[in-house]
Amino acid sequence: WIEIRPFFYRPSPAATISPSPTSLRLITFNLRRHNQSHEEVLAFLPGEGADVAILLEATGDWPTALKPLESELPHHLSFPVQGFEIFSRIPIIDHELRAVGKERGDVRLSLEGGLDLYASHAYPWKAHVEEGLAWHNEQLLEHLGTEMADAPRPLVVMGDLNASLWSPTCREMLRRSGLRDAQ
Repeated sequence: WIEIRPFFYRPSPAATISPSPTSLRLITFNLRRHNQSHEEVLAFLPGEGADVAILLEATGDWPTALKPLESELPHHLSFPVQGFEIFSRIPIIDHELRAVGKERGDVRLSLEGGLDLYASHAYPWKAHVEEGLAWHNEQLLEHLGTEMADAPRPLVVMGDLNASLWSPTCREMLRRSGLRDAQ
C-alpha cells in the first residue's frame, strides 16, 4: 500500500517493487527560501513517519539545520544550487540531477527495492519572463513528460511543479508521460 497525495505516479507492468512494502510514506514540501522556522520543521517531520522526505527551497542555513533528520532518515542527498534536501530511510542506490535554468531542476532517485522517485521543482511560469516560461515548459514537457514515458521502473513524481492540474502544460505532461494524478 502506497499513500500518494498530491503526486503523480506510473506503475510499470514489467517491473514490481521488491520486497513489496506494506506501506511507503512519502512527503515533500517547499520550505520557502526565506522561512526560518527550523524548529517547527524538525518537530513536524519525525511525527509524519516518512520513509522519504524531499524538501524544496532548502537554501541558506537550511541544509545545516536539517542535519538532525539523518538520525531517522540516514540516506541523505543535498543539491544546494537547486535547493533540494532529500532524506530517506530506504537506501538510494542511484541518483541523477538534471539542472534546468539557473537554479531549478529534477532529481531521479532509484530506491532499493525497485521504485524510482523524481523530485521536481519547476520555475513558476512567470519567473524570469520569457526565459522562465521556456525553462518551465522544458522541465514539465521534456523532462517529466517525454522522458518519463520510457522509464523502466515504477515511478512517483513529487515536488512543486508550479502548475495547476488543469493547465495545458500539466495536461500535456500527463498525456506524454503516461503518469496518473494520484489525487
